[in-house]
Amino acid sequence: ILFTAKVSTGSYDFVASGCRGTDPGSSNYKKLTEVYANGSSCTATAASFSSQIVPSVSGVEIENGYVYGIPHRKTVDQVKAMFEGNVTLISSGNNSYVSTGTVVISEDGNEAAVIIILGDVDGSGIVDGTDYLLVKNNFLKTVDLEGHYAIAADTDKSGSVDATDYLKIKAHFIGANKLF
Repeated sequence: ILFTAKVSTGSYDFVASGCRGTDPGSSNYKKLTEVYANGSSCTATAASFSSQIVPSVSGVEIENGYVYGIPHRKTVDQVKAMFEGNVTLISSGNNSYVSTGTVVISEDGNEAAVIIILGDVDGSGIVDGTDYLLVKNNFLKTVDLEGHYAIAADTDKSGSVDATDYLKIKAHFIGANKLF
């Protein structure tokens, strides 16, 4: 399903899968990166992407509409400086830091990609004890991580959130090994 997401600076295309319904005005819809979709299994990813969003620092990569390699605890200005041109960042939260789920929009407004900060499972922009507990509970099957947050929990990009990811986030949180 292709959605055109309406945000304060324009419209951007996103692909959503596993969604039901079409009326974003209904109270039972869930907001996912400015895409409204019904159902708990809906995921949204940036659909339109080419070389218009270009990282200017080593380690920042764009894959399948997602931006990887941005460390936690980075401000909007710090993240903007990691790209060529004048990109726009749109976040759904009121965080001091750029977080998982923040959308990067190209200077001309025609391209968008979603930031994934590995380990930032709660979308705070900081990898901390909350993220560690969420991944632990996901591993124990008491919490079901979805969408961008499940991608952020998959620290080794294996396609699933497993014990390796849990241990990597735990090691980062206690200071034994850094994710970035």
